[in-house]
Amino acid sequence: MRFGAQNAKTNRGWELAIPTTNIIRNRMESLTMAKHNASTAQDYNQKGIKLAATGNPKEALQQFDKAISLNYSPLYFGNRAMVQFAGMPTAGEDSNHTMDVKSSWTADDFMIAALLLFERYSEVNAKDPVTKGQAATWGAGIMTYLYGAGCMMFIENNPLVKPTSEDYYAVDYFKNYMISFASEKNASQTFNSWIDKDKAFVTFLAKMAEENKDKQPVFDQMTNVPLLFAKRLQDPEYLKNAREDVQHVLGHADRVAELRVMDRTLFGETHKDDELYFNAD
Repeated sequence: MRFGAQNAKTNRGWELAIPTTNIIRNRMESLTMAKHNASTAQDYNQKGIKLAATGNPKEALQQFDKAISLNYSPLYFGNRAMVQFAGMPTAGEDSNHTMDVKSSWTADDFMIAALLLFERYSEVNAKDPVTKGQAATWGAGIMTYLYGAGCMMFIENNPLVKPTSEDYYAVDYFKNYMISFASEKNASQTFNSWIDKDKAFVTFLAKMAEENKDKQPVFDQMTNVPLLFAKRLQDPEYLKNAREDVQHVLGHADRVAELRVMDRTLFGETHKDDELYFNAD
């Protein structure tokens, strides 16, 4: 009865329904566009992986740039970082045959990939607490990206390291892993492969530090990457020289606090080195 009376009043009920319908339509169009963008981004990512696997890193980076422009996925930032890493000169390589890539760019991409993956883990865990096994899988992926950032920051901080040193071999070990990682075509297989390879790299670094105490700082730097990067982000000038997509991701929210939370989640609530970088809470 109320419905009929409403329509009798100069169709006012339908007038009210029109904007509501438009809102629904706009939302549906937005969802469709989001799905389209996600699908297109996946296509760009797959093209990038194939190009990287066939020895075309520069073209691969262009595809990852396009994917990132549509979707800020940790996978896309991670893949772009890996291909940049693979194209950088390290132990025994001719710099004339490698890409001109800034190590800071690659460190940014690795750290963003780790941050975004950590955010996803936190969201999933908040809705339905993950098992220890699932947490280990998430952790392996996050740590893989963190070690990539650590390698880049190590190269930045040690420009005079000799290419034949054990330090560079550690970086090369991880770089070769990145090359094989970026060549994987199946995303699920790629994610699962993080676990064993990540453990192998951690074991290698720990063994290197154990056998030669002078190498302990290298191992420490790898495990302090979130804190080192958080300290870097405290400098307001840092992001001014970063790429646009990096500025978008790292330039909002309190990323310094988020990095410290990630550090404590991965390395313990009272990470002994936190106070070296920040005042004790």
